[in-house]
Amino acid sequence: MLKTIRLQLWRTVAILRGVSEGSEFLSHVLGIMLYKRISDTWQEEYEQLEATATFDFDPHNPDDHRFQVPDGALWQDIRACSTNVGERLNRALEDIGRANPRLRSAFAGLDFNRRQFSGELLEYLLSHFDGISLRPSRVNSELLGKATEAFIAQFAEYEGKRGGEFYTPRMVSRLIVECLQPEIGMTLYDPTCGSGGMFIEAIRYIERQGRSHQHVELFGQEINPNTRALCEMNLLLHEFDHADIRLGNTLLTPWHLEETGGAVLKKFDRVIAHSPFSQSNWGHDDWKNGDRYGRDKFGRPPKNFGDLAYLQHVIASLKDDGIAGVVLPQAALTRSGPEASIRDRLLQDDLIEAVIGLAPNLFYGTGGAACVVILNKKKARTRQGKILFVQGAREAREGSYKNVLESVHVERLAHAYQAFRDVPQFCRVVDLNTLRTDSQGLSIDYYVELPREPRRIVRSIVDYLEVINEIANEQKPGTTLFYRGHGSMAFKLVPSIYREGTYVAVEDKMYKELIMSDPQDFSDDHSALEKLVRMQHYNLPTRLLDLTLNPLVALYFACKHEKKWPDGEIIFLAIPDSEIKFYDSDAVSIVANLAKRPIEDKRELQHLTQNPEFSTDTYKREILDEFNGIVTVERLLHEIREEKSYFLGKINPNDLSRVICVKAKRNNKRIVAQEGVFLLFGLGRQIDEPAQVPDAWVIRSNVGAIVVDQKSKGNILKELERLNIRDSTLFPDIEKTAMHVKKKYSSTNRQEGAIERWS
Repeated sequence: MLKTIRLQLWRTVAILRGVSEGSEFLSHVLGIMLYKRISDTWQEEYEQLEATATFDFDPHNPDDHRFQVPDGALWQDIRACSTNVGERLNRALEDIGRANPRLRSAFAGLDFNRRQFSGELLEYLLSHFDGISLRPSRVNSELLGKATEAFIAQFAEYEGKRGGEFYTPRMVSRLIVECLQPEIGMTLYDPTCGSGGMFIEAIRYIERQGRSHQHVELFGQEINPNTRALCEMNLLLHEFDHADIRLGNTLLTPWHLEETGGAVLKKFDRVIAHSPFSQSNWGHDDWKNGDRYGRDKFGRPPKNFGDLAYLQHVIASLKDDGIAGVVLPQAALTRSGPEASIRDRLLQDDLIEAVIGLAPNLFYGTGGAACVVILNKKKARTRQGKILFVQGAREAREGSYKNVLESVHVERLAHAYQAFRDVPQFCRVVDLNTLRTDSQGLSIDYYVELPREPRRIVRSIVDYLEVINEIANEQKPGTTLFYRGHGSMAFKLVPSIYREGTYVAVEDKMYKELIMSDPQDFSDDHSALEKLVRMQHYNLPTRLLDLTLNPLVALYFACKHEKKWPDGEIIFLAIPDSEIKFYDSDAVSIVANLAKRPIEDKRELQHLTQNPEFSTDTYKREILDEFNGIVTVERLLHEIREEKSYFLGKINPNDLSRVICVKAKRNNKRIVAQEGVFLLFGLGRQIDEPAQVPDAWVIRSNVGAIVVDQKSKGNILKELERLNIRDSTLFPDIEKTAMHVKKKYSSTNRQEGAIERWS
C-alpha cells in the first residue's frame, strides 16, 4: 500500500508540472490527499455508526467524527459534478475549513478554480486519487505519514535548489531531535518550520520512547503561505491536529508572544531551527535602533548575513532551562566583524554547548558545509565553561546528487554529543579560555583535524609506473583498466555539457547547429554517437567524457598546461567488461540520442526515471509498454529509429540514467593516437546534473589519490616527449605537427641541444 500511495503521489508531478511549482505544487497535491483522507474517514465513521445504531442518529454529530464534513462537501459529491468542478471543490474546502477551524489555514491558499486548472486537468487529477482508499481501516496514520514524508523528500530532490526552501533532510532533523531529547509535556518551537519535517522527527522520537505525541505542544512560524499550509497538512496527515503554525516573517514580525500585541517573546522548552543560510536583507535596518523584542542582546549582525540574527531569536525564545538546536552554515562560525563580536558575547554567557559539523553537500540550494549549534541555557555542571566540537565532515554517504546522512551517522554524531568527551580526530572538548586565546572563532576544522587522505605523489614516469603496477595487482578479474588525467585535483568526472549550466539547456540546439553549419564533416557519421564523438573532437560541449587505455596518455593530460593548474590527478577506473559497450549498442543509442531532445523533453524523461513505478531493477511487460507509450518517450524512440530502423521500441527507463563506457569507431586519428574510449552520461537526479559514475568503477586503492606534483609537470612532459607522447602525436593534425616542428627548430631548443651534447 505504501508503494501504491507513493506512486500515485509521484504521478501528480507529471499532471501538474507547469501549473504550479515548489511548495505551491506540494500544497495543492497534499491538499487533495488530505481532503480525500478527511472524506474517506468521515464516510467510514458514518458507515460504522449506521451498522451498529439501534436508533436514529445525527450523521453530523461532532462527537462521532474526527472532522466535520458539511452536506455536499464529501469527495463523492465533488466527483458527481460535471461542471464548475474547480469552483465546487474550492467551496467544499472552504465549508470544511469553516466547520473545522484547525483546517482553515491548511486549505486557505488552495485555488482549484484558476485558469491553469482546466476542467480536463482537474478531472485527471481527481480521478488519479479515486482508486486509492484512504480510510483509516485500510491506511493507518503511520503508513500515510511515511508516504507523505517520502513524497516531500523525493519532490525536494527533484526541485533541487528550490527544494531547500521547504525541506530539511530528514536525518539532519533527526540528529537535532536526538540531541535535544524532547519529552511529553514540553513545548517545541520552530521559527522557520518549512514543511514541518523537524516537528515530524520530534513526534517520532517521542513515539519511540513509548509515549503519545499528543502530549507535546508544537509552535511554528513560516514566511511562505504555501509552505505554511504544507506544514499543517503534513502534521494533519500524521494525525497531529493541534499545532500552532503562524504565517509571517519571524525576524520582522514574530507571532508567538507572551501576550497579544506585546513585545515579549513566548518561551519554549525546546527550539529546533533550520534558518535560511546567510540571508541578505534579513531586517538589518529594523534592528538599527535596537530590536523591539530584545533579540539584539549580543549585537546586530551584518546586513548581508542574517544567520546570527536567527540564532539570537532562538536564544530569546528559550526558557531559562531550555535547549535548542540550530542549523547554520559553517562560515557563520568564523566570519569576522560584527559576527565575531556576537560570538564572543555568546561565549561570555556560556550559551553554546556543542558545535556539530556536518558533511558538505547535504542541503538543497547549497553545497557548502553546515553545522548544528546546540544552545543550552542551563548546562550541566561538568559542561560549564566548555564547548564540544564534533567533526562530521565524513559522516555521510556519497549520493548521486547530494551526500546522504544516514541513521548510522546520526547515531555516531548524537552519541558524541551525549558522551561529551574527546575522541581523536572526531570530537574534542575545548574550554572557553582556550577559545578566546586561539582567536579562531568556532572553527571545527581548527579544533578537530581530519586525518589526511592517503595520496601518492608522482614526480616522474618511474614514480608513476610503480603506482600502475600496484593498482594492476589489485585489479579484479573481469574488469578493464581505463585512465583519465586531470590538470587539477578540483576537476570531477563530469562531461563538458554539464560543466556550464547554460549548455545543458541548449544541448539540442548546439548539436543541430553544428551539423547544419558543416554537414560535410558529418557525412560519414551515421549515428548520434558518431556525431557526438566528432563534436567532442571539435571541442563542442557534449555528454561524452574521454578516457584512455594508455596510462601515459592520461599522465600527459594531467601535466598539460602545467603553469595554468596546480597539482594534477590521475583517476583509475576498473570497469566490468560486462558494462563496456560497443558503438552499436542499443543502450548507447538511447543515451546518445538524448542530445537531440529539447530541455523540456529531458526534464520529462528525468522525472519519469524517478517515478517509483519506473525506477526499479525489474519490470513487468505492461509497465515497460506503459513507459514506452508516453509521448516524450515516443519522440526519443523516433530519434533512435532514424539511425536504427530495426530498433524494437523498448526503452528501459534505467538506461536513461546510466553512465556507459563506450568503445567508439576508430574513425579519426585522434581516437587512435590517444587509445581513446568514452564515458557516455545519461540523466542525473537534477536536470543540470549528469548521471553519476558508479563508485565501484573508481579505484580507491591503498595508495590513495594519485597526485601529479605541479612543480614536476614540466619535467614529466619532457620525459613523455622522449617516449613520443606529445601534442603532435596525440593530436595528429597538421596544425599540431607544424607547431611541434617549429618548436623543435627554434633557436632556444637548438642552443639547449648543443649544451646537452657537450655536457
